[in-house]
Amino acid sequence: MSEDRESDVKQQTEKINSIYALSDKYIAADKPLSNKTGVNLDYIDDYEKLYLIGRIASETVITRLLHANENISFGTDLGYGWMLKRTEQGGLNLHAGLSWFHGDPQIKGNFGGAFTELGWVFNPQWQVYSRFVSAQDMDNSVREKQKFAAGLRWGNFSEGHLYLEAGQGRARFNSGGPWKNNYLLELGYAFNFGLF
Repeated sequence: MSEDRESDVKQQTEKINSIYALSDKYIAADKPLSNKTGVNLDYIDDYEKLYLIGRIASETVITRLLHANENISFGTDLGYGWMLKRTEQGGLNLHAGLSWFHGDPQIKGNFGGAFTELGWVFNPQWQVYSRFVSAQDMDNSVREKQKFAAGLRWGNFSEGHLYLEAGQGRARFNSGGPWKNNYLLELGYAFNFGLF
């Protein structure tokens, strides 16, 4: 190869590398996939882990006016998350595990049980989800409790986030009795104790 040809190849290579470096199609792994979405596949992969989350919740101002005797409640979730689908616009995730709550706004009193949750991660800051909890009252062994809810999270799931959740909590005092329903909005903050 002549010196002129070798010099030309080097110049063309530098130009191509420069174009890739400035292009939104070439972005480092720790950056968003493109300027059209904030989704980061490295972040989405964080959902496929065992986690322990602590939650602090309260009813919203409106429902608190209707139920002035409600207090701040708190609980924990020990679960595992799976990413079912990944796209450049986000990811579909499934969570399942055990949940414990003290003074839940929708299911009155203390309970412990199992939960499943299906959600869509828009980006590291915004997520929507639906949630089902089947639990046993820890104050009264014959009381069965369930909770159906849908919500919005904003913040980093792996660190901490605010959430707003609307749904129905219901309790049945004995196996043959009717369900007692309660519909409420819940505003809370969840923080991560650690990933394993």
